[in-house]
Parts: sequence; C-alpha cells; structure tokens
Amino acid sequence: MAFTWLSGFSVDGNVGIGTLSSGAALTLQTAPDAQALNIIGRSDGLGFLQFFGSDGSTLYGSIGGSSSGLSFTGNATFGGQSSMDSGSFNPLILDRTGFSNVNMSFKHGGVLKGYLGVGSNNILTFGPNADSGQNTPLVQDLSNYVDKTTDQSIGGIKTFTSNSIFNNSVGIGTSSPSVKLDVDGAGKFSGQVTIPETPVADTDAASKGYVDGRTLPGTFIVGSKSVGISEDFATVVTVNLANHTGCYVSVTCFGDWPNHSTAAYRGEFFLQNGGGGHAQPGMIIRQDDNTSDGSDQIIAQIVDPPTTNPADFKIQLRHTDTTSPATFTGLITYTVQGKFNSVS
Repeated sequence: MAFTWLSGFSVDGNVGIGTLSSGAALTLQTAPDAQALNIIGRSDGLGFLQFFGSDGSTLYGSIGGSSSGLSFTGNATFGGQSSMDSGSFNPLILDRTGFSNVNMSFKHGGVLKGYLGVGSNNILTFGPNADSGQNTPLVQDLSNYVDKTTDQSIGGIKTFTSNSIFNNSVGIGTSSPSVKLDVDGAGKFSGQVTIPETPVADTDAASKGYVDGRTLPGTFIVGSKSVGISEDFATVVTVNLANHTGCYVSVTCFGDWPNHSTAAYRGEFFLQNGGGGHAQPGMIIRQDDNTSDGSDQIIAQIVDPPTTNPADFKIQLRHTDTTSPATFTGLITYTVQGKFNSVS
C-alpha cells in the first residue's frame, strides 16, 4: 500500500515505515534486499538532506548529490566506539572495486587544491592535480605494505623521512635476523659509529679510547716499509726521543737480490737521549745476517742527532757487495719498545 502527501503534515510522536514499533522519530524497516530510502530532489543536487540545530534555524550541514557523486557541506566526523582503539574498526573506507583508481579530491570554493589517489599500480600518491604530473609517491608499493606489528618483508626501495621504531630485530639481506640489526653483506657509514666501551667477545670491535687506554702512547709500535738497499747507507727507521727517554728497536730486512742470495738480516738496537748535553750514542746490541757466505752482507749503523731536545735517532742499512745490480728492494719490519715521541 502506498501513501502520497503533496503538502506538509505533522505527527505528534514517532513515525514508523515498514514497522509498527518505531524507537525513534523516524524508523525505516525494509526487506533485506529492498532499498530503504530513495531521495529525488533539486536539479542542482544541493541540500537533499539538511541538518539543523535544536532552534530549528541553525544549519549545521547538508548532504546533496549530482552526476559527479555525493557531496557534504559542513564538518563530517567518522568514528566508532572503543573498538577503534583495538584496531578492529575502520572509521572511513573508500572502495571503488572495478575502477582503475581511487581518489580523494580536496577543493576550496569549488577549486581543486589537491588529492590523494591509488592507481592500478598500487601506488599511493598525493599532489596538486591528478593530471599535473607533479604527484609525489606517498608509499612506493601498497602490495608490499608492512604492518610493523607482524613479521613481514618490505619489497623495493623505502624512504623513511621521520623516526621509525622497530620493536624487534631488523634484517638487511636476511629474513632471519639474529641480533637487533643483522646485515648480510657489506656496510658503509658516513658518520661516526658508537660501540660499547669495553669489548667482551672475541668478535667485538674495540674503540680507539679502549685501545689507547691499554697501550700508553709512545711505548710500543710495530711497522713495515719498503726501502732501497745499496752500497750507501739508507735510513730504515727514525725514532724521535725527548730528553731522558730511550727505547729498544728490532729491525728485520728481507728481499730478492737478483744475481745474489736472498737478503736476510736482523738487528737489535738501544737508543737513548740523556738530555742536558748527554746524548748517549746509540748501541747496536747484535746483528745476524744470513744473506750469503760472506761476500754479500747487510750491515747497520746508528746516526745520533747533533742536539738533544728532542732529537731524531736513525737506524740505517747498506750491503757490502759491488756486483750489479747495486740496489735491491728490502722489506723492512720493525718493533719499537720504550718511551719515544714518534717513529717513522
């Protein structure tokens, strides 16, 4: 049965359509597959439904429609009950199944100011205009979107422009990180990397402060270099000593000497700076040479400085044979122990 009213009327109480027990001013009840309400109104689609305050004259908003879709005027709030806090309620869902994209346009005075969109390539973008070509990807690929509360992988290149907090382990190049940050591959840092002050495991890195604290500056050093060895003495180690300091030096020299025996030499030395005009001459403790049976030998000398504060003491080597070639490259290794300023 249908009823038609061509002019206004008023009812004192609730009105029910499709029901005899209306619990509100207007209740519509239909069959499950029937449409509950059709509104046919103004040709411009504005003000199909208008919402007034209790004074009956203050307009808070309206819902209208046109060929371009449904429009709202005034503020619209989408929300739910406490279930929103548990993540089980979505206050707003845009679903355009069957369309190639989903867009939200933002206008002011009818002029398009920007939009949010999702294209068929699953890229969420925002920009001044859907067709301007100036849109910026907001999330590179929604098909790889990660809920950080679950264990999932991130595909493609991701850029985080703000702080991101990961409550569990992060793996780079591995899907099963065993520590907070597990990198399978090489790493590169352009800034400072802070590590624990005291290493514990054999694989722990040691900071400069830790190493310096275990080795006093100017007390022990090991080094190596290549030096041309000829008939003339060449400096292989230079030790700078301050007044009233001294050190022990060990030097080895090995090298391939064409047309001669392989060079093999070791020497041990004392260097002392007494200060106050007491620059003791350096002392050769011992020399061992296994270069040949006597015709090809390597010998050392110490060049003491003419001054005492501070001063460079030089250990020099040469060979004793004049047969060509006159020079070979000697691999020098040295150890310096004691108290010194520098070694070169």
